[in-house]
Amino acid sequence: MLVTSAKGTNLEILTFDNQDTPMALGKHVLLLNDLWEHAYYLEYKNLRPKYLHAFWDVVNWSAVAERYDAIRSGSTEALSGPVK
Repeated sequence: MLVTSAKGTNLEILTFDNQDTPMALGKHVLLLNDLWEHAYYLEYKNLRPKYLHAFWDVVNWSAVAERYDAIRSGSTEALSGPVK
């Protein structure tokens, strides 16, 4: 997952096992990809690379940038709810 510090001063790529959250580390999620089989198995079966390729085709980079800009400006509004 792509995360930033609470003030948006740096970007990091982190991986977590199970249901761990970067929020416990004071990080905010900018972009997340769920690689547990439940996320892709019905459509992609065991073709994880195909699922990942399709993921990159639908990433909304404008929404990611909007979240990052909001965090950097001190707003938390962009952090609640689904990305539009």
